[in-house]
Amino acid sequence: NYARVDSSGAEPYYTEECGYDGGDCPLPSAVEGLDNCKVAVPSIIGNGACEDGIYVDALPYNSEACNYDGGDCPPPSPVDGYPNCFVRNPERIGDGQCNDYLPYNSFECGFDGDDCRPAEFA
Repeated sequence: NYARVDSSGAEPYYTEECGYDGGDCPLPSAVEGLDNCKVAVPSIIGNGACEDGIYVDALPYNSEACNYDGGDCPPPSPVDGYPNCFVRNPERIGDGQCNDYLPYNSFECGFDGDDCRPAEFA
């Protein structure tokens, strides 16, 4: 993995392996009352706005560990036909365009509803 230094704190660079975006993003901190929730900006958990990825990467904010952004986001529901596939935009599954990133391009999501299916699973 390569880190980029641009202060965005965006995935996939905001990881321990990438030095939290080359060290230009804050280290994740625990959120009071949510023992397994560690995020870069704890103050936005439960602030009344669902962190949807526009201003910050939604993960881990919108996760079970962080109580779906402190209750600001609705819990996910599975995509029709894929009971173990949970994505923000279910309409992208099987829309004819490969979304070549997780969780869309995964076994659980049918490799983006067959839009990205690798040859070994064809």
